[in-house]
Amino acid sequence: MVAVQSLAYVVVESTDIGKWSAYASGVLGMEVINAADGLLNIKMDDQDFRFQVVAGDVDRLQACGWLLSGQAAFNAAVQSLRARSHEVTIADAAVCKQRRVSGLAVVTDPSGNRHELVWGVKSDKRRFVSPQGVSGFLTGEMGMGHAVLPAPNFDATFAFLRDELGFAISDVFNFCPAPGAPNMRIFFMHCDNPRHHSLAIMEAPHPAGCVHLVVEVA
Repeated sequence: MVAVQSLAYVVVESTDIGKWSAYASGVLGMEVINAADGLLNIKMDDQDFRFQVVAGDVDRLQACGWLLSGQAAFNAAVQSLRARSHEVTIADAAVCKQRRVSGLAVVTDPSGNRHELVWGVKSDKRRFVSPQGVSGFLTGEMGMGHAVLPAPNFDATFAFLRDELGFAISDVFNFCPAPGAPNMRIFFMHCDNPRHHSLAIMEAPHPAGCVHLVVEVA
């Protein structure tokens, strides 16, 4: 089983990177860094980025990056997933350079959500300075926050996250979107850190590939 430590970053595809830049800096109080390869890196602590925005044809969440403890854990995760017949793609050096990690493997859950398993986050450790005076965000060992992902293939997705990626239940919620409508299950799950949940799945599709993302201010 994979032992995920925290949500390291998210990758977003956007039709208008300029709006992301203005929102991140002007509303969220995060630092915006235009990377040399055309990516928009959004910084909220001493890590080089927590949001990475890439230009594209749709507005959607592209991937969640999950941190593992090191190279040994990474190699064991890849071996475990492949032994259980899951397709795993090892990223090349160029992708690892973009994500600022030493190694990256891609796996997709049964609802089509892309998960990037990474180890060895690289950073210049430059101190975060908010353009809006935000004192800081709660990250560290807890990671950047949490993501709620759509899971129309709910049971299989939950089983994959639990049995293959090692997430465990924190809470279960039955959500009724409207009077008379069927309930939709939402499972909140934690990994190897003190945050109540780093991931949740909702029993419904979503065109943006994401229900919501949450970060915490100090």
